[in-house]
Amino acid sequence: MKLRAWIEVEITGASPERCLNRFSRKDVGFWALNVDGPFRLTCRLLAADWPRAEREITAALCAGKVLKRGGLVYALSGLRRRPVLIIGVGLAWALAFLAQYFVWFVRVEPSDQISAERIRQALSEEGVRFGAWGPGLDTQWFKNRMLNRIPELRWLGVHTEGGIAVVDYSVRDEPIRQGTPLTEPANVVAARDGIVTSLSVHSGLAVVEPGTAVRAGELLVSGMIDCPTHTQITRAAADVEALTEHQFQLKMPLTASKKVYTGRTETVRTLIFQKYRRNISGNSSIFGMTCDKMIETEDLTLPGGWSLPLALETVTLREYRLTPAEISEQAAAAVLGPTAEDLVCAELTAGTVTSRTLTITRTDTCYEAGADFGCREIISRADPIDPFGEEASHGQNHQRRAHGADHQRVRFLR
Repeated sequence: MKLRAWIEVEITGASPERCLNRFSRKDVGFWALNVDGPFRLTCRLLAADWPRAEREITAALCAGKVLKRGGLVYALSGLRRRPVLIIGVGLAWALAFLAQYFVWFVRVEPSDQISAERIRQALSEEGVRFGAWGPGLDTQWFKNRMLNRIPELRWLGVHTEGGIAVVDYSVRDEPIRQGTPLTEPANVVAARDGIVTSLSVHSGLAVVEPGTAVRAGELLVSGMIDCPTHTQITRAAADVEALTEHQFQLKMPLTASKKVYTGRTETVRTLIFQKYRRNISGNSSIFGMTCDKMIETEDLTLPGGWSLPLALETVTLREYRLTPAEISEQAAAAVLGPTAEDLVCAELTAGTVTSRTLTITRTDTCYEAGADFGCREIISRADPIDPFGEEASHGQNHQRRAHGADHQRVRFLR
């Protein structure tokens, strides 16, 4: 009733209640009746019923007067004098309708194997980001592209719910295999010089024993086994552990540049919108290149954890000067020792360092360090065999001499 147009009427006369009786007989609805005395009352009527009600009031020898008007029609009547407001309301409704087809947020559930930020960044580079047109998202195309970008994914799908792009994905249960083990015939040879301490032969014929000193490339386990009737060629496999020695020569200058902070600092704040950056305070080049930078990035979010495509980056700059400083022998040893340790660990195939010796000598221009490490490591590596090369021919001639055969049968074990 409040939306329909209504009026509040004042009825005065000798018997205003007679008007109410006539309203009832003519089906003129009224409400909000208020009797102010024997000769005056007020009530509300529908604006459309006012012409009939006015005739009945006159017939009852009374006078009627409209006191107030209300309803949606009268409330909006003032908008006719404000066309810009009407256009704005229409545009607001149109934008609210179209907004549901754009992507405003990207929702990704995190997992233990893949971070949500990694998936969100990859999707942003593929076009699934703030402001993207939802109906234009090709789910199959995105799935193929994302599986190439993130190999840990088993499948991925993107669908929109209003202005939210919901990402559903599944992670592989097993790690991706980079390749299958080789099955070609091969010998096991030494990867470096050493003294063999133990052998664990899985296939093939061992040609060395524990305590044997071997050179890099020397045969340890043969993949060619002489049998009474033939030469069997297989892929030798063994874990051969040996004592090895690693030596390094390192140099370090006598002086180095040292940072001396001047006490001057500067704070630079940058507003980041997707790939666009806007400096809102500070001068990022005030100190040039002679400063340390400490960067803090804070993502802007809405209540409920919805991330906006806005981030505030704060960079703190500390100015310094470089001054030469002499390096002591103890400081040189503290740097050269761990460096040599890292080098030997990078060279170890599988093993541990058992002993270490570091000798530092100071010359006129630098520190010279000699590092000698004793290690216990696995030195076995596979060396492919050419089954039709010199070794196979040697085995074939051997079989012919032993049995007088006209041909040699070579069996390959895969």
